[in-house]
Amino acid sequence: MMRVVVLALLLAAPARAQEPAPPAAPTTATPTTAAPTTTTLTVTPAPAAVAAEAEPAPRPLRKKPLFYFAVFGGIAIIAAGVSLGIVLAASPRDPVPTLGTARGN
Repeated sequence: MMRVVVLALLLAAPARAQEPAPPAAPTTATPTTAAPTTTTLTVTPAPAAVAAEAEPAPRPLRKKPLFYFAVFGGIAIIAAGVSLGIVLAASPRDPVPTLGTARGN
């Protein structure tokens, strides 16, 4: 418990040192006129607007033309292979093989 109190006092000590001094007693002085000050105002664009102009978001894969070229090209190759297999499997084979006997002259 004592450590907490000491620690709190140590942390509060710099804050006390930074407090402004009390105002001095008013004195009578001759008023002076100060030169008017001018301030310049600079306008910067909002950070969101700068980020939006920097780089557009990448297009999704399904919106790229190469994606559809690959998909439909793959479908065409598979369809050609299946139809070629059906056509070649259904055709008759000629000459019909024999079991080693030849009829001839």
